[in-house]
Amino acid sequence: LLNPVTNHKVDDLRLYYTAVGGGGSKTTAVPSVASSVSIAFADVVKNVFGTEGQVGSLQIRSRDADKLALSTNIFNSSNPAGTFGTAIPTFRSDRAVGASDRLVLTGLRSDSTSHTNLFIQETAGVGVTVQTEFVAADGSTVGVPRTDTVAPFVLAQINRVGPPGAVSAIITNPSSGAGRFLAYATPVDDAAGGGDNWSVVDWSRQFGYSPTEPFVIPVAGTLHGANGTFFRTDIAIMNTGSSQASGTLRFVASNGSTADRQITLGSRQSNIINDVVGTLFGLSNTAGYLLFTPVTGSFAATSRTYATVGDSSATFGTGVPALAAKAALKVGSILTFAALEDASLATVVAGRPATF
Repeated sequence: LLNPVTNHKVDDLRLYYTAVGGGGSKTTAVPSVASSVSIAFADVVKNVFGTEGQVGSLQIRSRDADKLALSTNIFNSSNPAGTFGTAIPTFRSDRAVGASDRLVLTGLRSDSTSHTNLFIQETAGVGVTVQTEFVAADGSTVGVPRTDTVAPFVLAQINRVGPPGAVSAIITNPSSGAGRFLAYATPVDDAAGGGDNWSVVDWSRQFGYSPTEPFVIPVAGTLHGANGTFFRTDIAIMNTGSSQASGTLRFVASNGSTADRQITLGSRQSNIINDVVGTLFGLSNTAGYLLFTPVTGSFAATSRTYATVGDSSATFGTGVPALAAKAALKVGSILTFAALEDASLATVVAGRPATF
């Protein structure tokens, strides 16, 4: 947690932990966070709230909540091969899904080597009923839509939720009441031994931009790394509208060269492109970023950059956000990162577990 504001102390910060299914919450106060200071909470559920063997959600309240920067991860450190985990989104309650609104998650997986878990968070403190429709790549409905009721400020965790063939989910608030929610999914690579997983988020809602705007996926590539690793990038792009939509996907390599491909999708259709730089653009041994510019229609997109090692099919990686192109830093702008760490070259070469 970072207070990036110059000459401004945050002195009213409170954290509330609520387990899945409810049953009461625990709270703690953070006395003060000085200007340009970051605070790290390790194993926060155990060390701060004295609770083990639970999954839940953390609510953070302050009059300066919109100014704070937060990054959160959840991981499994019990596998001797190393640590498996993912960054998880920090939601803003003012961007939650209200009555008759929806969010869209694309890039779900459900097959013989993977599954998807779904997390729904109620944000208004009054409870909400949520309807989820699963959608195949061709835009058709897969399986039977499900309805879930989530109690006030409670997180609902729904494991192995996507039926086979589902690549996207349209999650709707059908009520006319005050209940609101946000949601994300974590596909899990069952072949990875430790259950490597990554976050799938409705990025336009997460960052408050329109799904008709250009967006950037800030890292993508196909590249061989240390210790027999092979890094590449998958992308899922969904047309969230009811008519045909199109746009231009541009890859910008680190040397400045560019390549463009046109994407055209029918209503609710998705394009799931594995190793997008190698397959769609036909390139090798290169890294850069992706820029998608809609021409007509609205889109949702998610991406993942990951590695395999040697001949193993197990993947290890992370979801990568789709950022609004208009949010790029201007001349004189400042962006601060907290909670950085890096492994030494000797550690990398040794392949030492549980290092980053």
